Amino acid sequence: MARGQGGRGRQQPTRGFRPGKEPAQVRKQRAREQLGEASSAQKKLIDAIADRTPEQARKMMGRWRAGALALTIVLAAVSALLFRWSLLAGGIVAVLAIAAFVIWFRLWRQRASFDALVDIVSGGRRT
Repeated sequence: MARGQGGRGRQQPTRGFRPGKEPAQVRKQRAREQLGEASSAQKKLIDAIADRTPEQARKMMGRWRAGALALTIVLAAVSALLFRWSLLAGGIVAVLAIAAFVIWFRLWRQRASFDALVDIVSGGRRT
């Protein structure tokens, strides 16, 4: 397999730009070409992280995970209080807490995939 294809090896530098200093639009285009058939969620994620450094993108995803976990804990506590007042209200909030937990779990499980996507979009940038 040729170098720089299929997500392996370092990427070839873009003409006219120092390696890792390409504009965000060029990085988005290169990442979309490498991914091929990307889902709409992947395209939105590429757009969200293209103008950030890899460290900023990882920090952003960490904040999302922490926020989802905090939301889960708060909703679970509120549902426990609401169960004492109204079974229906407590049940609705408990379902929301379960949904927040599922979101957190999916974000937590997809950390490695997200890190690989950050590496593809950044093109080897380290700063």
